[in-house]
Amino acid sequence: MNPKLSEEIQKRRRADERARRIKRAIVFLLGYAVVLFFAFYGLKCILTLQGKIINAARHPHYHYPHLFYLVTGKSAVMAGLGYLCSAIFCWSFVGTPPDEEQSGWWSVGCGIIRWGGFVGMFVFWLEAYLLRAGGTGFL
Repeated sequence: MNPKLSEEIQKRRRADERARRIKRAIVFLLGYAVVLFFAFYGLKCILTLQGKIINAARHPHYHYPHLFYLVTGKSAVMAGLGYLCSAIFCWSFVGTPPDEEQSGWWSVGCGIIRWGGFVGMFVFWLEAYLLRAGGTGFL
């Protein structure tokens, strides 16, 4: 085999591997950026007792000032817990999938964490919305 040809093939393989690593790193960072945004914003809401939640009104609002509600106090804590649950839900989709060789209990545990985060997200946001509206909430 021609030595020049094999060098070119090796260079091409290294370039392909480098491009694959860069693509994997970008997807990894963007995925975790969403998780970290939700987690840090949830902690900010809990620690400062102030934050924003999405407007849950039945009629649509298409302009920015009415898209979010300002929440304070206990409703901000509930909103923060909702953001933390959404971070857990998003985190469960980022990264490499588990091996097929892992036990069924591992899959069940991951499913409980994933869907528990999903349900908790809506429960805590609904609680924050009800507390903001002047109700007593349900939790």
